[in-house]
Amino acid sequence: MSMQASLLVRPEERSHFILSVLKHLCRERRFQHQWRTADHLATLCHKWFVIPELLRFDGNDLSNVLQKDPALKLDIKAEKSSPNQFGIYHDIYRPRREDGNRRNAHCYYLCDPDGNECVTIPPVGKWYDTIPSLLELQKECDAIARSSRTARELPPDVIDIVSRARHLAAEERPRKRTRLEEAVDNSSTRLSCSEPPQSPALSSSTTLEVVISPHMKKVTLGLLPGSCKLGIHSQWYGRKETLALTG
Repeated sequence: MSMQASLLVRPEERSHFILSVLKHLCRERRFQHQWRTADHLATLCHKWFVIPELLRFDGNDLSNVLQKDPALKLDIKAEKSSPNQFGIYHDIYRPRREDGNRRNAHCYYLCDPDGNECVTIPPVGKWYDTIPSLLELQKECDAIARSSRTARELPPDVIDIVSRARHLAAEERPRKRTRLEEAVDNSSTRLSCSEPPQSPALSSSTTLEVVISPHMKKVTLGLLPGSCKLGIHSQWYGRKETLALTG
């Protein structure tokens, strides 16, 4: 998702959405009593719920929201052997990366907020030794994909935010198309076929790349051999389009 698209939803709405989704996930038994990194937890949120593009988030977004909420920030860092009202616990460790450097990894542990539960201490080893590997995370995501979606509805308090995000995304799509058509018209004017291209800079094998907006990866235009026809290939985030124009 581009930065421009994310600004279509107010920051406070995004924060409320992320926090509400995570609290809702706490009530799912399959995700409880397991330390996970922020990135893993964000991945599970997107696998479990259908989240509109303008509201999607990653581990950094999730950690920022949790750390900025005044009440939650105190509770998730409190004593792990005592229940808290949110059912969310936080800790940090420094895993060694492939390049040998270490960087703080924010991890979270979910409990049923109504179940008077707290963190279960592993019988042996460190708590961070229990964090699932990438392979284990992939297996969990595959299991979610095979399960029914009937009980995986988003929290009621974010329905209005989700509806607005989908409406904004629907309004953005026609504007993206209009920008592409304008770019094509402008390029067609510059590449007029009234005079056959003589310069190597505009030969039949030449392609021109035009960046239209943050929503579009690229548009490539090329003259077809022996004719004045333009072949146009546009690449958007999430889909590709191919157009053919006659000069």
